[in-house]
Amino acid sequence: MSRLLLLTMALAAVRVVAASEPITLSAPAGEFRVKTIGPSSAVAHVSVALTLVELDGTNAWPPAAYVGFYQGPDRKESIQFLIIRNKEADNYLVAGYRLIEHGKETEAHSLHSFPLDAVVLVRLGFDGGIVYLWLDGTDPIRLTTPFKKVAPYVSVSSGTARFKVDP
Repeated sequence: MSRLLLLTMALAAVRVVAASEPITLSAPAGEFRVKTIGPSSAVAHVSVALTLVELDGTNAWPPAAYVGFYQGPDRKESIQFLIIRNKEADNYLVAGYRLIEHGKETEAHSLHSFPLDAVVLVRLGFDGGIVYLWLDGTDPIRLTTPFKKVAPYVSVSSGTARFKVDP
């Protein structure tokens, strides 16, 4: 089944992000906003072009935009792809992912850096606890999670982010 998901996601990579209404979320410095963008399912995928359009962070809570999957009533069980400006003086964003289990970060990796105004394309697939992550056309990263059913979401902290979701 995971090969079928991989093939489906690879074929979807050649599509241009569809002309859907972008989602814009804003959160003041030190706050977080989230929007669930699909139902909980045992197999899921999402493709999102995301950008931070306003940065309102502090070193204590830097601005970031997230796309990911979560299991359960909140995001204490989740996989998150994010772009973040770590320090107020940084003139770039860091892209990476983190795995959250029982409310604790159990795995985190930086993948790439982008200019502050970058539009970053990320695709995530989920099947049987396996998450595949593609960043701007790279080879997929495969992660094993304990999750059974997940819902896709987007979120922002300490700023404003725009998300163009490919249906």
